[in-house]
Amino acid sequence: PHLHISTSPHLHISTSPHPHHLVYAIYTSGSTGKPKVTGVYQRGLVNLVSWYVTQFGLNADDRTLIASSPSFDLTQKNLFAPLIVGGQLILSAAPLYEYAVMANLIHQHRVTWINCTPSAFYPYLSEDSPAFAKLESLRYVILGGEPIHMDRLAPWLASPACQATVVNTYGPTECTDVVSAYRVVPTLASIPIGTPVANTCLYVLDDLLRPVPIGVTGELYIGGVQVGAGYLNRPELTAERFIPNPFGPGRLYKTGDLVRYLADGNLEYLGRSDQQVKIRGFRIELGEIETVLHDHPAVRECVVLAREDSPGDQRLVAYVVAFAPGAELRSHLQKHLPDYMVPSIFVQMNTLPLTPSGKVDRKALPAPDRSALVQERRAVAPRSMTEVNLVNIWQAVLGVPQISIHDNFFELGGHSLLAIRVMAQIQQYFGRHLPLASLFESPTVAQLALRLHSDGTVGDWSPLVPIQTHGSRPPFFCIHGGGGNVLHYYTLARLLGNEQPFYALQALGLDGRTPPLTSVEAMATCYVAAIQTVQSHGPYFLGGHSLGGHIAYAMAQLLRSAGHEVALVVVMDTFAPGGKAAGITDGWDDTVWMLEMVHMIEQFLGIALHMSYASLSTMTMDERFTCVNERLQECGAVPPGSGSELLHGLYQVFKANNQADYAPTSVIPVPLALLRSSDPTDTAVRADLRSDPTWGWNAYADGPVDLHVVPGDHSGMLSAPHVHILAKRLGECLARREVVRSVLLTNPHPQPLPHAGGGKPDSFLVRNTPSSLVGEGAGGEGAD
Repeated sequence: PHLHISTSPHLHISTSPHPHHLVYAIYTSGSTGKPKVTGVYQRGLVNLVSWYVTQFGLNADDRTLIASSPSFDLTQKNLFAPLIVGGQLILSAAPLYEYAVMANLIHQHRVTWINCTPSAFYPYLSEDSPAFAKLESLRYVILGGEPIHMDRLAPWLASPACQATVVNTYGPTECTDVVSAYRVVPTLASIPIGTPVANTCLYVLDDLLRPVPIGVTGELYIGGVQVGAGYLNRPELTAERFIPNPFGPGRLYKTGDLVRYLADGNLEYLGRSDQQVKIRGFRIELGEIETVLHDHPAVRECVVLAREDSPGDQRLVAYVVAFAPGAELRSHLQKHLPDYMVPSIFVQMNTLPLTPSGKVDRKALPAPDRSALVQERRAVAPRSMTEVNLVNIWQAVLGVPQISIHDNFFELGGHSLLAIRVMAQIQQYFGRHLPLASLFESPTVAQLALRLHSDGTVGDWSPLVPIQTHGSRPPFFCIHGGGGNVLHYYTLARLLGNEQPFYALQALGLDGRTPPLTSVEAMATCYVAAIQTVQSHGPYFLGGHSLGGHIAYAMAQLLRSAGHEVALVVVMDTFAPGGKAAGITDGWDDTVWMLEMVHMIEQFLGIALHMSYASLSTMTMDERFTCVNERLQECGAVPPGSGSELLHGLYQVFKANNQADYAPTSVIPVPLALLRSSDPTDTAVRADLRSDPTWGWNAYADGPVDLHVVPGDHSGMLSAPHVHILAKRLGECLARREVVRSVLLTNPHPQPLPHAGGGKPDSFLVRNTPSSLVGEGAGGEGAD
């Protein structure tokens, strides 16, 4: 039976709402693709709607077009905000995203603001659409849920018909849809996600829930009245994502979004922590590739996916709406990204499919035609038995079924671990032990075959390793760290661009036969002679990671003493010379040295060998080498039956390098830049230098130290994704010094630059603002 209130006046039914009551529950899948129900409190929606009305000055004259699905949480504020100020809602019976109909409605009803995703707004602005004039009534265009690409908006923003302010908004469904906003500046290419809305707190934290400095990447956590109730019937997931607030009352929502604070207080979105993929050993952020691809003027829209349409054959595929062939787009990406981040296949699309929420529907993208890959890579067959055997080795190691003798090892996905496997198999099959760096000089089957056919081994172990020999800028010489190898410099060199020549210096002794150099001074003398075969006179640009920083400085001293100009020394994550790092190697026996070398191998290759001091201490040295080699074979780092010559060479170089203290007898100051890791826990910092931001280098520099803090730890700063920021900062240091030299040559007696507040200038410059190659606003977890 039905209860009629009109016939039951004695009943008292409470209808009083409370802020802690739920106002709605909504399904969200976000970036995970797994649907779940989240609850939103009345207080959150009231706060958001009130902020909208106040922030944008909505009034009774405003008219809003509902251009999104009612099931999309973005729609809720569009419904309520106009109504509470007496404004109008314009509803359409036409299917969603019928852009001609919607544009006519905007023009006919003089709509003043619209709120939707960027993908749902771009079609209004297509070149063949007359919609520009129909949008002139808009005073606000509020976009959210995806990155904004300014190249799509720029023609409309520059037209006389545009009277609107574009606002980039960010927020997850779990926190009432919008928690930050930024009024778009048309001249910016990268659009921040802005600052918090009212009664909301945004925290950028590390893995230990500690706030990170300005400019350093961290995960975004949300606090305040808009944090929702959690997930329906999902207590474990709720406890994982909604955590107690360590900074005050209430809870924080863990977004899974990576961001950084800019110097002006705005937040920059850098991607999802759970949207990284691993291709052939490399961790790749798909959004980073999409951002660089969008920079090409012919690209209208794009999406990059990691697909595995054939078991065990995972590849990057780019779906593009573009007026350019795939070869041109691939060339564009190769100029800005390492080879392992360039998609194998480019699929041309007329339009990208959209979800009902107006976002790109990645699940609806078609499987690519694999013949496109074969057509773009025309294989050249091997011409000799040496090339046949090398092709077989590469196919087995790289997992690529068809290899041309002119294919580049790194472009096919080669990396440090695979390089070791290739060289081990070459030694096993051909009886020739080539250095790992041979793959820089001979990165194709054809080139490597020529090297194997050479009669002697003269030059095989030259310290000079040319990674990139072309380019119009002065060459950069980068010296090895404590391990002596330079393979990990490849990505750094590629990211500096095609115009920056890059030469690495590897340690002598890695062949297991040549005795290693045992002092920094001896290394510097040897390496100066090597670089002068490429560049006979200054200006010299030198640098190095860890121990390489000391060697680079010692080389600078030798060059300056000989009358050569040293334009810059770049020190990457190491303390100033003058004393041993807290006596770190004092008392080490052979077992400790072996174990430390094993730890270095584990970090370098990203593997675990599971060895201990107790297990190694009972063995002879030969037994230790055999044991380590067997563990490397078990984990697939080297093929079965491989010899241990590589390990012998690595051990003697590692031990010699880490015992090579450096205390210069005289100091000739040189221009100096220090690139420090944001997590220095693995960096051997002298205790007496911990309180000095320049780690003592200000005493060795000619002027202020150009100091940068970059993300990652001592080893991780050279690996993806952090190496992208390291390369950006290194490139800035080199370019800035070239400009300074140009000014000094033009005006040899310049006046000192003024600094704020007058007085003596600081002894160092702090540039604690690392950035990423990606950085456009986007919706986070649950934003759909």
